[in-house]
Amino acid sequence: MAHSRPAISADRAAMSDLEEEISALERRLRHGEEQLRRARDGGGDARQLERWEGAWIKLLRQYELMCNRLGRHLTASQAGSSRPSSET
Repeated sequence: MAHSRPAISADRAAMSDLEEEISALERRLRHGEEQLRRARDGGGDARQLERWEGAWIKLLRQYELMCNRLGRHLTASQAGSSRPSSET
């Protein structure tokens, strides 16, 4: 299977990209959570807080989507690696 190496490399690159994006989203979520906590504790404008919470929830949904994509990539790569080789 001479063509499997580029596909494997592309899979690894895609997973690496997803992992990097997930890490960036995790940082943004933590920062946003801290900001929301400060705004709540400081008695900030309720409408502004609502907008920030809405933005944070959208970010969380994006994070969940990326984690699901990574999970599918991992499952597919594990399924591919457990297939018997056609080369003998």
